[in-house]
Parts: sequence; structure tokens; C-alpha cells
Amino acid sequence: MPSHLRSPSAITVPPPPQPLQRRLRRPRRARKPLKTVRHIISSDYRPLQARDSADGSEEVVRYPAGDNLDDFLLQISLSILSEGHLGERVGMDWTIGVLDGGVHLSFQEDATPSSVDLFSLDGAGDFFTLSEHSRVFCQPFPSEAGGKVRGFHVLTDRAHASHRACTLHVEPGQPGLEAFPAQEPLEDVPKARSLLVLYGLKGSSKAYFPRLLQVGSRLCLCADCLGEGGAEGFKLRQGEALVMEPGNGIAVTADGGPASVAAVQIHLGPGQGSPSKL
Repeated sequence: MPSHLRSPSAITVPPPPQPLQRRLRRPRRARKPLKTVRHIISSDYRPLQARDSADGSEEVVRYPAGDNLDDFLLQISLSILSEGHLGERVGMDWTIGVLDGGVHLSFQEDATPSSVDLFSLDGAGDFFTLSEHSRVFCQPFPSEAGGKVRGFHVLTDRAHASHRACTLHVEPGQPGLEAFPAQEPLEDVPKARSLLVLYGLKGSSKAYFPRLLQVGSRLCLCADCLGEGGAEGFKLRQGEALVMEPGNGIAVTADGGPASVAAVQIHLGPGQGSPSKL
């Protein structure tokens, strides 16, 4: 049949082109690292305006980082303690310690220190936390070897953060010590933003994150006090600091000889950002 006589039903009409359907991809969420470590050496310390110190102060850690030295949730600093007032820290929880020598601290209601003593700190790693009294008189006394008395200060904004401090003494050939052992498995500990700051007081040590361990029918995160988790450990020497996040279940062991480490655990309130920005 000639083509011009074909029935219309025999003509095949192609369907209209369909618009291309693009597959929408959901934006990827930035994953927060499970573990972060920052190693701080003495050349990283920042000089601070002398406030309670004869020779000024040095800042070891501050959060959040920035140029405003009076605006922070957390600050850890070192200073040379001198006789006189330690100043006022309104709204701050304040832990003071000594790195060498000692210090006698007391109330001062007026121009003369009162006879009611708050406490005395004698020797590296002695700490005391002031949460209520902000006006304190300081009278340092050097060690038998003489020299100046160095202070160790931890400040947290009471409205948004909290902290606690202790000293760990570890020996070679002995199991390490867990900083602030949890009373319950780490899986059951509230998921608060926390970090641990370790400061080397004496000798050399290593710090280990917790490791997975089979306990009965469940896997638990346990402090790696024997260094058996396969990790190399993070070395810490005298005068250096480690900032570790998360700050739970971390163990400290000696590295070649006796060592002493100051441990400060910080908890940040909701909405205060990531401690890893320290």
C-alpha cells in the first residue's frame, strides 16, 4: 500500500520526552571525631597580664580560643605566686595548686589576714577548689631547695561548666591509674561534653584512651591501665600538657621512671560547642 494511503492507526507516534529526574542527595553531615588529642609544650603557652603573680602568668589552655583573655568557659594557667591577695573570681569555680614549694592561704576580711586558715598546700600536685570564697590572702613559702613558688590555676565559668582536679602518681612496672574512675560502665555515663587535661608534674608518662573489653555477655569500654589495647599511648613529659576528648576512662602509666601528673576533668554544659576547639 502506498505510504500516503496508510491508516492513521498504523502510524506510531513516539511519546513526549519525559523530564530527567535528578536524584537528590542529602547533604552529608560533618562527623565529629570520636577521639581528639592536643599536645601542648611550653613554647605554646601564652603570656598573660600579671594579676596574682610576681612575674606574670602563662596560659596553658583556654576555651573558647580568641583574643579576649577575660572571656572564657575554661582557663588553665601557671604563675609565680607572690604574697598578697589572689584577687576575685566572680562567678568562677577556681582550683589552685602548687608545682613546687608551698603556699599558705587564708581569709582576709580587712587589711590583716584573719586567724582562720582556709588551707595549706605543700608540694607538687596539692590542689584545693574554691567555689564560694573569692577573697583569699596568699603567703607562699619555698621548698628546701629554695626558689620561687609556682602556682597552677584552673578556672571554669560556673554557669556553663564545671571541673575537678587530682594528682596521679605512677610507678614503672605497675598498672596505670584511671583519672576519675566512673562508678558505672562508660556506656551508661551521660553523654556530656567532657575533656581531660593532663599536665606533667614530674617524669615521663603515657596516656591511653579506654578500650573495648568483653565483660560477660556485653562489650564495655574499660580503662587501659595495663596498656594492652594495642595503642602506642600519648607521651607526656614534665611541663607539657595533653588535652584529650572525650575525657572519661583515660588511664595514665609511667614511662621509664616514676611520674606525677595533674589531671583536670572538665564538663561543658549543653550548647557550649566542642571542647576539641581548645
